[in-house]
Amino acid sequence: MNKHVKRMQSAAICAALLWSAGAYPLAEGVKPLLTSITAYAEDGTLANGLHYRINDGAAIIDGYTGSEKSLEIPSEIDGYPVTQIGWSAFSGCTSLTSITIPYGVVSIGESAFESCTSLTSITIPESVTYLGWKAFSGCASLTSVTIPGSVTSIGSSAFSDCTSLTSITIPDSVTRIDRG
Repeated sequence: MNKHVKRMQSAAICAALLWSAGAYPLAEGVKPLLTSITAYAEDGTLANGLHYRINDGAAIIDGYTGSEKSLEIPSEIDGYPVTQIGWSAFSGCTSLTSITIPYGVVSIGESAFESCTSLTSITIPESVTYLGWKAFSGCASLTSVTIPGSVTSIGSSAFSDCTSLTSITIPDSVTRIDRG
C-alpha cells in the first residue's frame, strides 16, 4: 500500500477517533470513549527483521522477527536516531546470542529482552539511562553484564531468572532499583 493511501486511511481513522474522543460536541451526559490518541508517522521492518516505528522525530525498535544469532541495531533508521528499545521488542528471541545497542539509545523498555535464552552477550552504551522492568529476565545464558555509568534507574526484576549470571557491575550513578 502506498504512503498516500496509508495517510488517507490514517486521517479517516483519526477523524473517527477524535469524534468518539469528544473533540466534537457530544450529546449532554454522553462520555467520550477515548481520552487520548497516539499517532505514529511511520513504521516498518528492516531487511534483517527489525521492526520500528517513528515517533516525535526518533525511531523506536518495537519488534524482531529475524533469525540472526548476532545483531547490531543501527544508530538511525531513515535519518531518525534510534532512541529506545521498546516494550517486549526482543522478548522470546531464542536464536539471539549477542546484541549491540547503539549509542543514542536512552531507554531499554519493559521485558525488552525477556526470555532470550541463548543471549550470552549484550553491549549497553553509555547513553542508556533506564533499564525497564524485566528487561533481561529469563536470559538464562547471560553470564556477565556491565551497566554503564549513564544508567540511573533499573526496573524491578530486570535480571531475574538469569541463572548463568555470575557477574554484574552496577555503577554509582544508579540511584533507583525498583523492587518486585
